[in-house]
Amino acid sequence: MLVEALALIYPRDIDDNPCTWPRARRLDGLALAMVSADAPLAHGSEPEASYLMNQLGLYRQRALGDYGSARPLRVRALPLVENAFGLQHPNTATSLDNLGLLLQNQGDLIAARPLFERALAIHENVLGPEHPSTARSLINLAGVLQAQGDLPAARPLFERALAIREKTLGPDHPETVPTLNNLALLLQDQGDLGAAQRLLERTLAIGETVWGPEHPNTATSLNNLGFLLRDQGDFAAARALFERALAINERVLGPEHPHTATGFNNLALLHRDVGDFATARPLFERAVAIYEEVFGPEHPDTPGASATSAFCCRTKVTCAQRDPSSSGHWRSTKRCWAPTTLMSQSA
Repeated sequence: MLVEALALIYPRDIDDNPCTWPRARRLDGLALAMVSADAPLAHGSEPEASYLMNQLGLYRQRALGDYGSARPLRVRALPLVENAFGLQHPNTATSLDNLGLLLQNQGDLIAARPLFERALAIHENVLGPEHPSTARSLINLAGVLQAQGDLPAARPLFERALAIREKTLGPDHPETVPTLNNLALLLQDQGDLGAAQRLLERTLAIGETVWGPEHPNTATSLNNLGFLLRDQGDFAAARALFERALAINERVLGPEHPHTATGFNNLALLHRDVGDFATARPLFERAVAIYEEVFGPEHPDTPGASATSAFCCRTKVTCAQRDPSSSGHWRSTKRCWAPTTLMSQSA
């Protein structure tokens, strides 16, 4: 009964509401003990246990930036959900999406993709092609295709997801924001900067209204719009957005969170681009230190960060002067959105 009771009181909206994090922190030790690998689960408690595992993993991802400790929780939750609800249940699709997102964040795109494909098939078959949950799976699959460089395959999925969400939820609904953001980043990668800027400005406006000016999601929008302005040569405007995003993430997420590292990275690149290498170098180094601590030295983002930090700051040239195929290329960090989803506790 304790697992069921904890599932009822554990915060649901951890992903979008930092105000829930203190409560999650207070419940963390007890909840983790209840669903640990050594704790036997009472018969019939699998739905609540899998829900707690999902939420404990989400708290580690979102609040702590600790992807390593979140992974075993998400891995253990999936078979519990499959056994409790069935292989073709929407809750199973949600668990697949959640594990896929974590793997994608860890850089394991090959493992993430089939999970997203399976989740999308379940949502389409069970809920229909126009359901908001189908849109969520479309976004997740499109995101991993984009990360793999398959932009032509990713774009129609993003566009389809946006159409579903605008039709079913409305153009200014908070769940429309991730779709706008991710489509904008794809358009930017394809060189359509004007269309990308319009979508990112719309994303920021909706986010500030829905979540407020001090929310990490708002910081994501600021970072992504700043990145586009930097690409267009508007360094002053980009710097203001990067600095505001960094301040938000430091206050809300803490100085060692990977999203805070994103802010250090992007601000460092901007200083480098205007020739201020003395300011850029410590920002680069701080970002690298956070990435290495959170993801490890073998993550696809970490080696490039370290190599380019040393190269650019030592020789005072921009990365545009280097071979773009170099394995040490540091990429500005734009953040795709594929929000982790919640599972209902009953069939």
